[in-house]
Amino acid sequence: MFCQKCGTEVDSTRGFCVKCGARLASGAVESQPHKIVCPNCNTESGPSLFCYVCDAYLPSVSGGAKASLPSRFGAFLLDGLVFLTLLLIIISIVVSAGIDASSFGLEAFLIVFFGGGFGYSLLSLWLLARGQTPGKWLMDIRAVDKRNGSEPGLGRMLFRETLGKWVSGCFFGLGWFWAIWDRDAQAWHDKISRTVVLYRRAQSRKLLFLGFLLGALILSVGFARAVIIDARSMKAARAFRGNFTTEKAFAALFGNYDTSDQSSSVIVTEDNFDFSRHRGKLTLILDSPFSQGGVEKHLLVTATAIEGEDCHDCPAQIGAYVFAKLGRRWTPEIADKEVDQFGAFGHAFGIPDHGHPNGDEGSAQAVKFAPNVYGFSLTHSDGQQGIGGTFELFVAPVENHYQPVLSQGIEGDNGGACGPESANLFRHAVPCYGFKSTVRFLSSVHAGFFDIEVDQAGTEDSDQGIIPANNKKLYFFSGDKYEPTIQPI
Repeated sequence: MFCQKCGTEVDSTRGFCVKCGARLASGAVESQPHKIVCPNCNTESGPSLFCYVCDAYLPSVSGGAKASLPSRFGAFLLDGLVFLTLLLIIISIVVSAGIDASSFGLEAFLIVFFGGGFGYSLLSLWLLARGQTPGKWLMDIRAVDKRNGSEPGLGRMLFRETLGKWVSGCFFGLGWFWAIWDRDAQAWHDKISRTVVLYRRAQSRKLLFLGFLLGALILSVGFARAVIIDARSMKAARAFRGNFTTEKAFAALFGNYDTSDQSSSVIVTEDNFDFSRHRGKLTLILDSPFSQGGVEKHLLVTATAIEGEDCHDCPAQIGAYVFAKLGRRWTPEIADKEVDQFGAFGHAFGIPDHGHPNGDEGSAQAVKFAPNVYGFSLTHSDGQQGIGGTFELFVAPVENHYQPVLSQGIEGDNGGACGPESANLFRHAVPCYGFKSTVRFLSSVHAGFFDIEVDQAGTEDSDQGIIPANNKKLYFFSGDKYEPTIQPI
């Protein structure tokens, strides 16, 4: 009998080849197989693509040697590391452009993600045409045509790296592990694309590989340190000493304060596809001091009117900021630039007048949502064509950020378009309706927040005409907002 791997004649009673150590149970034949002499080490090898002694690629010894499985796994990890490094580089550029790294928004995320993906794709396409990925290039290994060692081409490599590797990942990654026991170290994606992976020892890039790892590590640590220092320095820069005043707080947060109209000039980036930027005027609508855990704090609620947006359907941007007194310094603890949009004509409470620059049809007040949870509510009255209503928005801190937790209409009527005089406007007199609601916080608690009870009384319009609108709504906090249960009176 002859060993299927190296062609050596062996005793049929043995379980392993005495020369190469191959198992003979399924690797032995009665007749001597075709032998190939390895030009690299002059060893006779069996019908395999690689020499069993030196791992040389027999169809073309100059093409290289069989890549080890650890080197292939290392190349796979390096592919991800290269992509991460590109992201870190772009993030560093974004941070240097003046975007706050401690509070990345959608704009910065898209710039980083698509910028990193575009750069990685260009690099990968250039290397795939040579049978490599960024990780393979660093490990100095490449995929070649199994028949003659030539470059497989961009099309076949794209097929190998996409559909081929997806197939290998099926069945719990069995296709990847297949290379461990395969005679030619081929995973399923290698077999599908008819490729093998070679390693050129003569052109080893070990020093380059180690340098890349060291550089990536330094870059990662440096970026993390820069973000931490940047976040701390920005907080320190925004802190101020002495008595708490709106002027000091606005100057610390926004870098400017106009004492003539008690406002700050800010740049607003709209959350749309072109990330258009506009200048806006930010004013204070509520300053509520409170104590939390023995620490003095101030809750500031702001409204930003964007230049040029003064239509009826143009609300103001509502922001919420909390300053805490730590030692002798007032330090920003929460800075939510846009909690929600509220109001009309670019103002929080509707049409502004000389005495109320944020509008004269609403108000803001502090709200205690739980024994140690402080937020606020906003009300806004509005009407069109004789039909009016008042709306109330409740905002509370959830996971250290302010967000809307309840919004509802608390008053409504058609007093400007009903009664006998309405016959002059319509074909017939329109019946009047009107309702009002009273909001009360209860002592019962759900998910750490007080329950809310809303008693509504009056009438409302419906398909059946004017009907009673007497009901009681009980709201329970569900973890991120209040959920209603309706109990008719």
